[in-house]
Amino acid sequence: MERRKISTGATPDHLMYTVDLVRRRFGEAIRAELADQPFTDVRRSELRLLLLVSPSGTSLSELADLTGITKQSLSEFVERLQQAGYVTTETSPTDRRAKVIRATDRGQATRDRILTAGQAVEDSWRSWIGPDRYDTMRDVLADLAAGQATPEGPSRR
Repeated sequence: MERRKISTGATPDHLMYTVDLVRRRFGEAIRAELADQPFTDVRRSELRLLLLVSPSGTSLSELADLTGITKQSLSEFVERLQQAGYVTTETSPTDRRAKVIRATDRGQATRDRILTAGQAVEDSWRSWIGPDRYDTMRDVLADLAAGQATPEGPSRR
């Protein structure tokens, strides 16, 4: 397979740009799906965090591991989500130093709407580029995200 060359034109032709552009296009498409529900009381970055809170609850440490964001910064995100009524926090029953974050009914309903919008975008893209190409793209992205494809070969995790 021939490797693509970096463009000297106005549009960059490197993976960092392409991945960022796909992420932005995905976000734009989800916002279009949710146009009647603008969620203006919190930032989009905070709503993305809501998507990582499991139904059984998620600790701040787990969110930090999932996002690569410091617990201090995440605390601010969680505080804004809590003030807006999307999540609650409580002391962990197994570790009194840890807080467990849970979605409220409002948070779960919002999470469900966002995930449904995301699925609609995925379905549209799958139809647009074809199921085989879409499934391959998802598989490759999952491998890259899991560290399965490195310059040295598959990771030893």
